Amino acid sequence: SALREAGLQPDVCLGHSLGEFSAAFAARVLDVNELAHLARARAQAVMTQVRVAGGLLSVRASASEIDAVLREGRLPVEISHLNSPKQTVVAGTKESIAEAQKYLDNRHIASMPISVPAPFHTQLMQDAERVFGTLAENVRLRVPTTAFLSATSVRYLSEPQDIRQSLVRQLTKPVMSLGAVERLLSDDVRLLIEVGPNDVLTRLTKEIVGQRALCLSADVPDQTFEQRLALIHAAIECVTGRPAVSSRAEWNAVNSNGRGG
Repeated sequence: SALREAGLQPDVCLGHSLGEFSAAFAARVLDVNELAHLARARAQAVMTQVRVAGGLLSVRASASEIDAVLREGRLPVEISHLNSPKQTVVAGTKESIAEAQKYLDNRHIASMPISVPAPFHTQLMQDAERVFGTLAENVRLRVPTTAFLSATSVRYLSEPQDIRQSLVRQLTKPVMSLGAVERLLSDDVRLLIEVGPNDVLTRLTKEIVGQRALCLSADVPDQTFEQRLALIHAAIECVTGRPAVSSRAEWNAVNSNGRGG
């Protein structure tokens, strides 16, 4: 909302995991009350239906490398996030995550556990997905006012029911952030702005885009929002060749992020 008040309007909205709900809000598929209702329903479904303690394990390797290792070790975890060419996340029960980390350590593959309440984006979330789907049915969704790119299917979605299904099904589907960013690049997006706490996604996205696009975060420690906004305006002018000083200033993309699955 603060960025819109500053005259910035996204061309594309893309969210990461729970951040897809924020992206739907940014694309005006939801208002703030509907966003809160859906987020609460998702949390309720997870808390009541997930009966195993889960976790995530961030691995410093590509998805193809990790897939080969998982098959080799017959490890009971699933790839849950394809974040960048150099970072992949797997999910499973706490026991399976510990087993996977030990296996990766023995092969000198760096990994780090991420504390979350459930094994998000895996088949272990099927019951939660079913309940959340029921709870989400009565929430009104609208046609997006800007392009909405799903990080689950790597497809642009314009029908409210398709967006609803995507938000529900992401509980059991991997986050295809790598593929989604590549899709943006193929569509000539040249500026990606992360809207959310810190700049984790910005750093990951830079690993994907290299020199092909600019990546900025609206929130960086030790810098004010006004300082970041000035940098965003300068980046827009650099990419578009025109000053970003009026209400017609545009982003090339907004990348909303989320935590906890």
